[in-house]
Amino acid sequence: MKLSGPLAAALFAAALALPVGASANDLGTANQFNAFIFNNATAPGGHSEGAVAVGGNWTKMGYTVTQQQIEPTLGTDTNIGIYLGGNLSLSGTATANSSSNVYVQGTYTKNGNNFNLNGGKLYNQPLSDSGVFQSQQTYSSSQSSSLASLAGNSINMSDPNNWKIDGGNLNNALEVYTVAGSQLGSNVTLNLSNFNSTDTLLINVTGGGSINYNVQLNGFSDSKILWNFGKASTVNVNRQFDGSLLAYAATVNQYANIQGTLIANNWNAYNSSELHFGTSYQFAGNLPPAAPEASSIFGMAGLLAAGGLSLRRKRRTA
Repeated sequence: MKLSGPLAAALFAAALALPVGASANDLGTANQFNAFIFNNATAPGGHSEGAVAVGGNWTKMGYTVTQQQIEPTLGTDTNIGIYLGGNLSLSGTATANSSSNVYVQGTYTKNGNNFNLNGGKLYNQPLSDSGVFQSQQTYSSSQSSSLASLAGNSINMSDPNNWKIDGGNLNNALEVYTVAGSQLGSNVTLNLSNFNSTDTLLINVTGGGSINYNVQLNGFSDSKILWNFGKASTVNVNRQFDGSLLAYAATVNQYANIQGTLIANNWNAYNSSELHFGTSYQFAGNLPPAAPEASSIFGMAGLLAAGGLSLRRKRRTA
């Protein structure tokens, strides 16, 4: 399914009813973070270019954050590099760059290791916005379910080693595709063609349980791609992951770099893998509001149409 032009504008207008911190073209508060984890995390090595939020405990921590100066503010807590609702336990040297601050609500245990603060501070105190984890989890759950309900086209898999998606040279289009999680485990290449810079690609991944990701993706901006793992309990990222990863109910085991925002229940980073952020990777696509009433979206679309804007909804199969 492709939603283009004025219909995307209608969806944006419908987002006026969204809660503060969420809009039609982002991932909620999590859009400011390289990783937003609702429960627990481990990361003995590696780094993130953006800030990391963890609602539970971060153990086996020997990680570097904020390689780029993109630092959120939540409540009265500013220049955030790490926002941690539980306990922090170091297993190696940790670093916060770019004068970013580390906020830890629970206990802080160094275990003989150092936390290098390059211009920032470590605050071991109650978070000023500790409710952000629950509100974001509610938002992400609703968004994931809403996005999964959109009708999607099938990826062209006529060549089992080289999959294809043809964007059709539309402008400002939301292009929705669906793939079974069981199909992502093979080492395949997914080639994207005829996408415009204003398009958004949503890939809904169906199926629950444990999903292995081994796909190489070519041909479109990572900042405009969202993968929605709505039913997965575990996602194993075994190959570079292009785009943002929405797996609000899953444990994500990261063995390779992720080129965008990671939203998950639990997160384990291995192999000194990295999270990439900044203008090339921070999600900048256009999505419909999280879990809107269908009548609200198309009612708003109808109002816009009555005001002289034409609506176009196009479906094509790759």
